[in-house]
Amino acid sequence: MKSYTQAITIQVSPNKLYHFLSNPANLPQWAVFCHGISLQGADWITQTDFGPAKIRFDTHENLGIVDFYLSVTPGLEMPSYSRILPNENGAEYLFTHLQPTDISDEDYAKIVATIDQELLQLKQLMEQN
Repeated sequence: MKSYTQAITIQVSPNKLYHFLSNPANLPQWAVFCHGISLQGADWITQTDFGPAKIRFDTHENLGIVDFYLSVTPGLEMPSYSRILPNENGAEYLFTHLQPTDISDEDYAKIVATIDQELLQLKQLMEQN
């Protein structure tokens, strides 16, 4: 299985970055794939180019963990793992996305291309607030 990991320095406190990223309602502000999100019962549902998809967050503030599990097909989750690390100038944000076995290398390359765009968008958003 292929993976893609990217890191970016964001000039805000790790705490501020964690609280922004761990709130599912903020996802459409920086994630290219997410055109909207709503809470339906106990589930967060995001609107994507492929239609509605369930997204689950696994977060741990003390460890700086904000992991995302996107499910376009019921029962199958596409994980993305992220970590927030403190540094002298703010925070390092590390994001890892794993290629699911049912996604072609060509489609995975398109997903990977959007990750860099998302991280830059997140950096700009966080540093201007």
